[in-house]
Amino acid sequence: WRIIGVFKESGKDYVKIVRNADITTFPTTYTYNGINYKIGSGSTAYWNLKEDNTYNSNWAEAGLMYWLNSKGTGDTGYLNSLSTTSRNMIYSALYHLGNVKRDGPPSNAYSYENGSTKCSSSASSCSTGSVWYENAETWRGKIGLMYLSDYGFSASDSYWTTGDLYYWERDAYNTSWMYSSASFTDGWLISPYITKNYATYISSKYAVEAATNSAKKVRPTLYLTSNVVFVDGTGSSSSPYQVAIE
Repeated sequence: WRIIGVFKESGKDYVKIVRNADITTFPTTYTYNGINYKIGSGSTAYWNLKEDNTYNSNWAEAGLMYWLNSKGTGDTGYLNSLSTTSRNMIYSALYHLGNVKRDGPPSNAYSYENGSTKCSSSASSCSTGSVWYENAETWRGKIGLMYLSDYGFSASDSYWTTGDLYYWERDAYNTSWMYSSASFTDGWLISPYITKNYATYISSKYAVEAATNSAKKVRPTLYLTSNVVFVDGTGSSSSPYQVAIE
């Protein structure tokens, strides 16, 4: 896992991390509350696709979310594949689900993600920073996906308020550890896009959007609980940080 950053919630600091490699195996289907969802095929997964082929961009009710958080029937899902010790280290964090645009600098994406104004039910495209009238404004859970702003945050500070994530300022991605050392490409992000039933993902090195019934790679993110403490390591690949519950 790699550290994205340290973020505050209710006055406490939480370390946010992302898996250093894509999940490579997904079940074909997953059942939650009597509804069957199509989850994946091989090493890619659908953001949200029901077995009847309906889909939307509401992460709070997405099939991928249910599977990642082991919400469905039986002792299956990604969360339950982790050890008990690891599960006890994961904080149930608050994620904001505002729609984003793929153009503009990462600082804009951060503002859009935190938007809370509901969109008109008749609109086919939301105003930036709004939330689809059918979608939740926030979601609380243990296993999520990265924000678009998280990807921007991985580059040099000088690109936080400049450049364009769609083209990513030509040289910005070369300063991003996610691109240069982790090859985070073709991976889903948690943020819905301003076009209905679409979500954002990273294609090659740029921010793009796709319908949520599309299959992309997945790298889960999580926040460590506030009682997780540093034990050992220098933070390098050969000597990674080791943590434990205080």
